[in-house]
Amino acid sequence: MAASLGSIAAGSRPQRRSGVGNPLHRQHDCPRAPTCCRSKKSTAAAEALGHSRGGLTTKIHARVDGQGRPFTFGLTPGQQHDATMAETLMQQGAIRSGKRGHPRGRPQRLVADKAYGSRQFKQSLRRRSIQPVIPRKRNQKRGRPHNARLYRERNSIERFFGRLKHFRAVATRYDKRASTYLATVMLASIVLCL
Repeated sequence: MAASLGSIAAGSRPQRRSGVGNPLHRQHDCPRAPTCCRSKKSTAAAEALGHSRGGLTTKIHARVDGQGRPFTFGLTPGQQHDATMAETLMQQGAIRSGKRGHPRGRPQRLVADKAYGSRQFKQSLRRRSIQPVIPRKRNQKRGRPHNARLYRERNSIERFFGRLKHFRAVATRYDKRASTYLATVMLASIVLCL
């Protein structure tokens, strides 16, 4: 009787022949899709998800006309400051003046709350000949006083957000992607305008 002795090093595998003739040819070391087909994971900031006191939150930024009709939206993570979206909102959209011709690209005045009251933003509005109606923050020493009568018009955007929150899908974000959530917000605002 002949005996054969052999040893296999720990962790090594016997060599397999690849190809159709091998019954195990479809088993791979990595069972998931190849790297060229895998999509890249998005970050929380890219999906407008931010951490706040209440957990994961998203801020909706909107620009409305004098009658409370929206025409520009933006999303940011919950912890991001409001003033970071101000320039983006001002560059988007155009306002119909009710007359013939092209719509106006800029409004006559902008009514906003204190969060949008940075000196740089107010100066950029004045350069474009837009009157800012934004109150001063308590910690600001300098600055022009705002027109209280015109500032009362800000309730139109507050009422718009109040009506928008009646939609459950907007008030509690269930969407993973920011683009899907923004589409939900736009759809809800279209329903409000009808």
